Amino acid sequence: MIYVLQTRSCREFEVRDRLLRLGYDAFVPAKQMQLRCGGKWTERVIPIFTQYLFIRFQSEPDAKDYYTIRSVEGAAKFLGNGKPEPISEDEETYIQWLWNEGKPLEASKVYISPQGAKLVLSGALRNFDGKVEYQLRQRRAVIHVPVGGRSCKLTLPAVTI
Repeated sequence: MIYVLQTRSCREFEVRDRLLRLGYDAFVPAKQMQLRCGGKWTERVIPIFTQYLFIRFQSEPDAKDYYTIRSVEGAAKFLGNGKPEPISEDEETYIQWLWNEGKPLEASKVYISPQGAKLVLSGALRNFDGKVEYQLRQRRAVIHVPVGGRSCKLTLPAVTI
């Protein structure tokens, strides 16, 4: 079962590292984005879901787990209706895919035909061809995946070749 923990802004990796040291199976799906800074493109690894990390439990977490995790500096709250609730199996599949075995998702390579058609040749966007909003000038693309029972907008790296 996977639970979602909300963190303070820009503290996802820090909180994950603290939870790992405490023995929890915490992870943050990440992407390797090209960002424009000072007129130059730079690469940075950033979380796919800002202010969220995921914790895998074999069974439902008990009160000790709840209070230990909540006491970690930078942790905010578990998602759920009044108490922590695991995500659905379908959502778990998306999260595992985005986690990419701990490696940040690299930019998908997109070919644009002379007629303007876009074809994804490699990367995470290959599974979403036709359901992608391309923003190739900014070297990114947007997809929508279900998380927490609603559609969640994800921005992933993409480059033209």
